[in-house]
Amino acid sequence: EITYGDWSSDVCSSDLELAEHVRAKLCGAGIRDFSRVHLRDAPTNDAWVRDHGAIFVFEQTESGARRAALDFLYDAWGGKYLPCDNDDVVPTRIAEEMNEVLFKPNIVMEGGSIDVNGRGTLMTTEACLLNRRARAASPQTAWRRGPRCRIHRAGSPPGH
Repeated sequence: EITYGDWSSDVCSSDLELAEHVRAKLCGAGIRDFSRVHLRDAPTNDAWVRDHGAIFVFEQTESGARRAALDFLYDAWGGKYLPCDNDDVVPTRIAEEMNEVLFKPNIVMEGGSIDVNGRGTLMTTEACLLNRRARAASPQTAWRRGPRCRIHRAGSPPGH
């Protein structure tokens, strides 16, 4: 049997038939406990939910930390993989279904273009985040202007 530790998984599907097919495949792979596997009704255009899905962060409030979803503008690699209309609304649909706070930073970004360590450091490269977008002078200014999360250090590896 597959175990998750403290993790859970969300699987987006476009219809009930596909959701049942996914459930059967997961059962065939040894998953028996579906208490942490959530099949979400969220049609997509592309399989890379890592790129267009919500990024979850914790926002510090006066009453403590609360989880929030970030819904970045998604352009399918600068329009290279159109259409992307279903992909672009996945974060909002998931946040609404999960009853999560939703922030919509005005930054075009794919989730696969960043790496965070959960302690305030974000790493990216100009090629990933800025090259096609030309909306900010550096990864640091893009994140300072964008989401309200506690990024203390944002940077790129040398030469990137």
